[in-house]
Amino acid sequence: KNKEGLRTVRSRATILASTVDLTPPPPEYFINVGLLLIVSYILPPCFLVFASKT
Repeated sequence: KNKEGLRTVRSRATILASTVDLTPPPPEYFINVGLLLIVSYILPPCFLVFASKT
């Protein structure tokens, strides 16, 4: 019984791995990450500029 359980777990793991490998994240994911990075780089200097102006 234990061997059968291991086989099912392995088959499920291989299925999960194959689906993950075959389906890359959508371009929207990369766009969102890029926007987050850009915002995190741009916003702090802007806040500093606004703070120094006021």
